Amino acid sequence: MRIGVMGSKYHSNLLLKVLDYAGINGIKLPLIFEGVTSFIGGLKNVDMVHVVLPPVNVLWIPTLLLLKALKKKVVVHWIGSDVLKATDNRKTKTVAYLSSPLIDLHLAGATWLRDELKEIGISSIYVPLVSDIDMEVSPLPESFTALVFLPETRYVFYGGPTIEKLAKEFPTIRFLVVGNNRNFREPNIKSLGWIADMKSIYKKSSVLLRIPRHDGLSLMVLEALSAGRQVIYSCIFPFCDHARKYIEVKEALSMLLKNLTVNYEGAKYVKSHFNNKKLTKSLLTIYSSLL
Repeated sequence: MRIGVMGSKYHSNLLLKVLDYAGINGIKLPLIFEGVTSFIGGLKNVDMVHVVLPPVNVLWIPTLLLLKALKKKVVVHWIGSDVLKATDNRKTKTVAYLSSPLIDLHLAGATWLRDELKEIGISSIYVPLVSDIDMEVSPLPESFTALVFLPETRYVFYGGPTIEKLAKEFPTIRFLVVGNNRNFREPNIKSLGWIADMKSIYKKSSVLLRIPRHDGLSLMVLEALSAGRQVIYSCIFPFCDHARKYIEVKEALSMLLKNLTVNYEGAKYVKSHFNNKKLTKSLLTIYSSLL
């Protein structure tokens, strides 16, 4: 079985890693605008194509038409921001609608993404795209510490103003921010920039605050849970406190301040539900059914 992989660099590499674990020959394909000849040449070596971060750009339509003409089965994996684009924007919603008949199967990386796709007429199967999460459950730090991901280019989208307001409201809480090097006014917020290995950061954290406007299945959430940390999340997910608005996040944070414990159940849940063995079994079933 030879699976051609296309799409976002990060998620494509993640899928290739999972396929390798399953003993499936995953082949990275160039995008059509990188060269039609090399694209068609690559297709000769695969049995089907798995697209990660799918067609909400009109340029995907000729790609899908060509795949259809060459009789290649196509699986499309929706991850997060792609679903937001498809549901929030009229143009991209139209592209997604026109692309759908050219796709053999849609996969959704989170249960809520599956529900959102259903609202625009796209049926999908929930298949998370994660590799084994190797985090050790460690004791909580002495000082209550909140970990936050705030990329500089999407600061407001990821709840930056809310975090600043919380830091002012809770001066005894230390906030560790990854994803940018911003200098904050509040002295209890520290920017760490981009961190390649997050293991030591989770050990220093008591809770992860993940409150973007929209999200896919966040690797940070899974890693934090796997490390036994509490999580306040803007999406509904097992063993996380669900909060979207400022007042909801404030209340959840206040409750944890009063009664903070290691999230053993969350760690157990992630390790049993999100591993390569379980994911590869799902993918093998899907690929086999199409081929």
